Formats: sequence, C-alpha cells, structure tokens
Amino acid sequence: MRAWGADWPLPWVTPEDELGYVGRAMSMVKNGDLNPYWFINPTLVTYVLAAQYWLLGALGTLLGWLPGPADFGALPDRSWPLRLGRLESAGWGAAAVWAT
Repeated sequence: MRAWGADWPLPWVTPEDELGYVGRAMSMVKNGDLNPYWFINPTLVTYVLAAQYWLLGALGTLLGWLPGPADFGALPDRSWPLRLGRLESAGWGAAAVWAT
C-alpha cells in the first residue's frame, strides 16, 4: 500500500521529515561531501538515499538525460527524489515487518 501511494500528493510535500532526509541526501551528492551535518536521527537512511541518488544520476548521465550525476535540476520531473525516498521508506517498513 505504501508503494502504491508513493506519488501522493506530489509535487507537494506534507511530512516535514521527507525534506530533511531527501534534501540532505541530495546535497551530499551535489556537493560531494559525505557528511550530512545532521546527527539527530541515525543517518543510514540518508546515506542509502544519497547512494541511490548518485547511482540514478550516474545512470542518467550514461543515458544522456543529465549532464552529470549531481545535476538533478536538469530533469523535467523534479519530484522523483521524493518518490524514491518514499519507496525506500516502504522498503524499510517491509523489512521491519519481516524482521519482526
């Protein structure tokens, strides 16, 4: 159900935590700095998101969609980082159910 609703209500964001994790992960990729400068919550989610953003950016560069791995602003659909973060969150939730 969470994966099915990953697009809701994009491009608007309602939970405040989304922008925290997504924004930090995107700035890590954009700046090339692996320090999120925010350690209130554990940073595993931020690092996994940053790795996914970098891999998708590299794939977009190879396919000619992006000038470079950190050039997310060149894509016409700017809601994909939030969508990917929501899908990752759904995966963490499913893994927690399985582990329980």
